[in-house]
Amino acid sequence: MAADIVRSFLLNDDIHDWFTFEEFQNLFPSNCRDHQDVRLLYHAFNRQRRRLLQNITGHIETRYGENMQALELSLRSSQVKSIDDAIQHLSDIEDDLQEELDETQEEIKEMKGGLECFDKIISTIQKFDKLTKNLDHETLQDVSKLVKK
Repeated sequence: MAADIVRSFLLNDDIHDWFTFEEFQNLFPSNCRDHQDVRLLYHAFNRQRRRLLQNITGHIETRYGENMQALELSLRSSQVKSIDDAIQHLSDIEDDLQEELDETQEEIKEMKGGLECFDKIISTIQKFDKLTKNLDHETLQDVSKLVKK
């Protein structure tokens, strides 16, 4: 009974399903909302949320032990009526995991490209910073005048 109360309180869908993709997009400036990184961030946010829910479920199971296992067994028995259903259910899970793996690998590839670009920008900024440290105010004014001409 206590496990049911804790579970319904902490794992209530109304608490955890609070962002659609459109709502998530609206958190960003309008000129950035359609950028592909917003979708990547949304997927990462959802993965992190699923991990958190799994972590909470694990803590509830640890705390309430057998009561929670009995609840899980009753839920499973109502979902899986036969071995064929179980096999189909596992096949569906496998397909979902493969799709998520493919998406994650694509995200990693895109992020690596972004990191390489970011590294080049940082390197350029550091070079510019070194150059400006060696220049005095008068030299900077002379360079500015030359650039304007």
